[in-house]
Amino acid sequence: GQTTIEEIINEKLLLQLASQNGVAVTADDIKAEIDKLTQTLGGEDKLKAAMEQYGMTRVDLENQVRVRITQQDFEEAIRLETEGRWSGNGSRGAIGFGK
Repeated sequence: GQTTIEEIINEKLLLQLASQNGVAVTADDIKAEIDKLTQTLGGEDKLKAAMEQYGMTRVDLENQVRVRITQQDFEEAIRLETEGRWSGNGSRGAIGFGK
C-alpha cells in the first residue's frame, strides 16, 4: 500500500527508539503474529487475497507486523518504566525518558 513519508519516518524513529531501549521484535514474533492472522482469516489463501486487496507484499505485511508489535511492546515498556518495573533486555537499563 501507499505510505506517506511522515509514516515512514515515524516508523523508523519508533523502531530506532525501541531498539535503543531494549525492545526488540524477533522473526519468530513476526511469524507467530502472521500465523495468528492467517488462522483468523481462514487460511493462507485468504491472507494472500487480503494482501492483494490492499496492494501488499509479504515483506510489506512483515514490516507492518514488526512495527505494530514494536509499538505495543514499547508502550508496555514505557508503562512498566513509569511503574519502576522495566529493566530492558538485560543489556540496557531503564528507558531514559526525562534523564
